[in-house]
Amino acid sequence: MSTTSTDFLSFAQDQLTNDLEISQRNAASRAYYAAFHAAKAVSNNLPQYQDVNGGCHTHLIDTLENHMVKSISRDRDMAIKSLGYILRQCRTLRTKADYHISLEFTKKEAELAIAQAKKIIEKAIPLTKEKVA
Repeated sequence: MSTTSTDFLSFAQDQLTNDLEISQRNAASRAYYAAFHAAKAVSNNLPQYQDVNGGCHTHLIDTLENHMVKSISRDRDMAIKSLGYILRQCRTLRTKADYHISLEFTKKEAELAIAQAKKIIEKAIPLTKEKVA
């Protein structure tokens, strides 16, 4: 059985059933990967942004953020760009959750990461049903 972005999101939401900071960090991390996989499904149909010095996460975000807006498909193209902006914010939370363990990570931050992931998944669904290049 394959795992989906919504499986990651459900797991993230389940982590918030207690008030342990590690659960909040886990929630943000899993929420980011829910968003990452949903956004990746959209980017698979896009021309890939070439001027990237980072890894696959940076490449994905830059591909989405730098997507060219065309007048005939302006709403769709702006939705694609917005995926990149939201994913960058979600990644910032995931980075804090996973790498900055000396800093407090709050339930509010975890809830924000989950909300951002939900937004990305909702925006990605219609974009993956059509060719978006």
